[in-house]
Amino acid sequence: MNFKLLISVLLAAFIGVAGCGDDSSNGGSGGTAGSGGTAGSGGTAGSGGTGGMAWVPIEDCTAIAMPTTYSIEDAPPTAMDDCTDTVSATGTNDAAVINSAVELASSGDVICLSPGTYDMEASVTVSSVANLTIKGIGTSPADVKLDYKSRGDRGFDVTTDGFTIENMWIVNTAGNGVEVQADGSVFRKLYVTWDAGSVEANGAYAAYPTHCTNTTVEYVEVTGASDAGLYIGQCEGGMIRNNKVYANQAGLEVENSKDVEVYGNDIFNNVGGLLPLQEPNLDRLKNENVLMHDNLVYCNNHPSFAKPGSTVSNIPPGTGMMAFSGDGIELRDNILDSNDSVGALVVSNVLLCQITGDKDCSGQPGYVPYPQNIYIHDNTYINNGTNPQGTFALIATVVDAWADGVSTVVWDGYKEAGTTDPKICLGQAERDSYTDLTSDQCQDITAGDINALGDCFAANNTQDPAGRDCAGTAVVLP
Repeated sequence: MNFKLLISVLLAAFIGVAGCGDDSSNGGSGGTAGSGGTAGSGGTAGSGGTGGMAWVPIEDCTAIAMPTTYSIEDAPPTAMDDCTDTVSATGTNDAAVINSAVELASSGDVICLSPGTYDMEASVTVSSVANLTIKGIGTSPADVKLDYKSRGDRGFDVTTDGFTIENMWIVNTAGNGVEVQADGSVFRKLYVTWDAGSVEANGAYAAYPTHCTNTTVEYVEVTGASDAGLYIGQCEGGMIRNNKVYANQAGLEVENSKDVEVYGNDIFNNVGGLLPLQEPNLDRLKNENVLMHDNLVYCNNHPSFAKPGSTVSNIPPGTGMMAFSGDGIELRDNILDSNDSVGALVVSNVLLCQITGDKDCSGQPGYVPYPQNIYIHDNTYINNGTNPQGTFALIATVVDAWADGVSTVVWDGYKEAGTTDPKICLGQAERDSYTDLTSDQCQDITAGDINALGDCFAANNTQDPAGRDCAGTAVVLP
């Protein structure tokens, strides 16, 4: 086995997932059913979910029809009788008309957009009026189309609190679709697409709340983002529910955030599906108290289309769920079906630093690069890891137990010094198909010594789940 090749591909994959959420300003269906049940020992239930819905296993991912218009059937109606100002499309410089309405608005106003196609030559900027709503008043988001034709940068650029955007179709932005750096924002019934499909020239993020508190993203359908479809980063408090996310480079990410609940989402045909990430060198250090439950995560096997050289360009297709570092992540009651490379992956930033030769893998003071208190339980896994791609195809040549397919849950095995048990905790089904890649035997290898690391990796992987039946951390949302 060429260990140097193996570890080089590992590097590419780990960098890819670690860098999915670049918080720079440019960014680089299941139904629901009432309140959920208990999450089992060490966890609490969320406020919704799939309600025990029947799931028919996927027979052929390539046979799944991609939506051609907004397709979330249970989205609530949009009120049309509370408008304080109404704007209509002219077909020329309509962004200027909308921005003029914003400039004249007062706190609490509702700017309504009549059905039609709007010519958007620039961003809509909301920077001086709080508690503003901008919404379409068509019967569907597809009735109010804002076409940017790759001009300008972001579709919406919002920095004031209490902003709500609802019931419109945002298409062909050069940068992010909707970017909000504010508190108490609501993204509801949006449809964000690019006419070219899933190509590298598309904007990085479709829906992008960041540096925020108490954000809600619901009934949003996004496709074609060259980085992440739905993203919430460096935020405290958030509800991400009942969205449809497909054919993006990365599907749904929660990064360096706290007290975020993600449920009822339909996540399919992305390169990677459901991703709670904790990255170094960001304003907020931890990704903690994040609950992801009752999501459908299937057929996330899309070929990569990220910009060459970008960090996300190396996410291996076929990754269902992945926790990168983090402290207090619960992944439960999700359905994961036909993700070719792996069902669930838990990795640290430490191995990445060893591979790159970086002797300081902790980032700024206070950042913990190890996953801790990760509780994965009661998920349904169907036909994951049966056709491993990239990294996982190579690892399968080293891990004898993977001759017939990659384990359902894979952990890199690294522990923080002085920590006897980082509480990487698994439910019964998850323990039945599990791999620890290093058994924490490889951290003393000199950073950059690729061959030694490869030998250690091959010698110390284990499928023994002893100690992984812990109750995990309690995820208690406000």
